Amino acid sequence: MSDPVRKFGIAYKPEGVNLREKPSPTARVLKHLSFNTRVFVASRDNGWLFVTTDDGRFGYCVATHLDTNLPEPNAKIHWIEHGQSALTISHKHYGGKAEWGNDHRFYVSGLVYANQGEGRRGIFKPNPAADWKTTQVLTGTMIWIPSVEFLKSLRGKIPSGSISYTAWEAAKSAVHAAADFTLGVAAFIGGVIHGALESLWDVLVGLKDLAVMIWDILASLLTGNLLSDASRLWSDFRKLDWKTLLKGWVDDFDAKWNAPDLLSRWHFRGWVIG
Repeated sequence: MSDPVRKFGIAYKPEGVNLREKPSPTARVLKHLSFNTRVFVASRDNGWLFVTTDDGRFGYCVATHLDTNLPEPNAKIHWIEHGQSALTISHKHYGGKAEWGNDHRFYVSGLVYANQGEGRRGIFKPNPAADWKTTQVLTGTMIWIPSVEFLKSLRGKIPSGSISYTAWEAAKSAVHAAADFTLGVAAFIGGVIHGALESLWDVLVGLKDLAVMIWDILASLLTGNLLSDASRLWSDFRKLDWKTLLKGWVDDFDAKWNAPDLLSRWHFRGWVIG
């Protein structure tokens, strides 16, 4: 009986792996999958994996030659050779993609991050808080080489290794924070003024509505329709779905109070105070 896997896998043995027609070492070979070939693993059956290749072929591979624990779908594998260092490995795989803030210091830190876990690691820092220069590698071990896109998604989670870039990012964040604070204060003050003026207008309109209501009551008394008007009003009042109305008001208030737009959010908060 097969067990579902539904994960990407990769041929991690240097000699590759054969794609066979059936889960048997004597079954017909459909294709030889070379080192670092990516497949989709559908299920596992007694030491065999049922897979589909990128070109649409499907068959069985022996499980010991495929790894399904990719840190990200586009990751590749590198076997560390004698004399290689973390920096030479980075140059080998990311040589033409280095840029300010995403140079080889950043990529080395990214390799350490992508290969962290329990047990002996092929690439590691003796002290996780240490500088990228302390990174060590173990000859003869396998490590993951994630894509550049994946590494760039780690910006902010791992150090760039560049003092100038880190200083620039800190300065830029400070400027953005100051600008957001200024805009937020201005929107809040505008909201307070808006709310105060609207409250004043509501008072004036309320006095007008009060006078109209008094007149309507007097008219009902004079015409003898007071009881029928009150009965109709109570009937309409009972038909209201107060739970739905209250939930709608709360949801609307929460949406405006926590609006993603900075100006809208702080203007509404000022309006509430006003």
